[in-house]
Amino acid sequence: MKNTLINLAHSRAFLFDHVRRILAEARSLLETTDELIALLHDSSLKENDVYMQVQHVFTITNKIISERKPQVQKYFDQMNTLLEQYPEINVQSGEDLSSDITLMRDAWEKALLNWPDTIPEKPLNKPELLFLLNEVEESLYTLSVKAQTLTFPDLVNQRLLDMRTGEKLDFYLEFTDEVYKPEFLPIAWQYLREHSHRINGFMTENGIIYRASPFMPHWLSLVLINAVVALGFVLIWLTSILFPFVFSPSLHVPIDLFRGYIAVMAGGLVHTFVGVWKQYRADPDHAASMLGNLLLWIHVKQVSILSGILTLWTGFIILVVISQIQITEVAFLAGYSIDSFIDVFLVRFTDIASQKVAKWGSQNLPKSTRQRVADVVAQSKSGSLPSGTIS
Repeated sequence: MKNTLINLAHSRAFLFDHVRRILAEARSLLETTDELIALLHDSSLKENDVYMQVQHVFTITNKIISERKPQVQKYFDQMNTLLEQYPEINVQSGEDLSSDITLMRDAWEKALLNWPDTIPEKPLNKPELLFLLNEVEESLYTLSVKAQTLTFPDLVNQRLLDMRTGEKLDFYLEFTDEVYKPEFLPIAWQYLREHSHRINGFMTENGIIYRASPFMPHWLSLVLINAVVALGFVLIWLTSILFPFVFSPSLHVPIDLFRGYIAVMAGGLVHTFVGVWKQYRADPDHAASMLGNLLLWIHVKQVSILSGILTLWTGFIILVVISQIQITEVAFLAGYSIDSFIDVFLVRFTDIASQKVAKWGSQNLPKSTRQRVADVVAQSKSGSLPSGTIS
């Protein structure tokens, strides 16, 4: 069983490495295609200069294609072989990788079929050449977007590895330079949302990812937080036994201390529930996501939650010193107020959205990833973007 899982993990890594290699080849050819299209549209150049540059680009590119084409075909063949041997990879990834790879292969072959395999003769037939290059561009767009979205989870996880648990990653700010065209970025974000199980972190609605530990079980954070709260009771009990003289004679030790401690913690807990309710009223999707992944949310926020508990301890000690801990209402209000103060600085329930979010329109993604890919590709040649991608 263990060997099977190791083989599956190795095969999956091998497959996605091939996807990245194919993406690199496709983007290289796409950049060349865009360069040629821009060159043919440049009215400031003389006909002879245009022809000389076009001839130069085609001479180099045709040689590169002839050398790299067999290797790219080999990549596709090896990926199909892997999927035949380990169909579980489709299930493990939670997607139809076979269809995606078939789409990528069809797009690659279509691009090569439309690519002029001979150097254009003089005078240039610009309309015909532009038609072929636009067809190549559309096919390579399709391949690039699909390959890019498939490999984004691993790219995100790689960035998250360099961060500490609970640290936040601004997706739209961090990965702007990773996509060939900016309108592809919200497609990648939606793909991550659809495959959140592949991300080592908690994803909010506004493009923020909080890093989660890939090694520590998430439920341990809840155990740790409860243990810290319980430790407060133990410390109160030990202090009341070992140092009873430090408390005011008016206090019934340790009963009043226990009641006051419970009231302080209850005040903080009530404020937490109020914060969740406010978040639900302001952004139901984010609140639903938080509650639906409660253990994961607690895990990524464990540092701020523990900091809040320790601050409540401080408030508890102050109430003991001023002999107000036995008044339950005061202790409760103190806990509520302290947690409210903490929340201002720790920002546990709301996240500052990336300045890019409004620009990309990541919050308006009703269509599936596949449909949005098709929309971008269909409109790429006209220069207009599908609704909800970029303003």
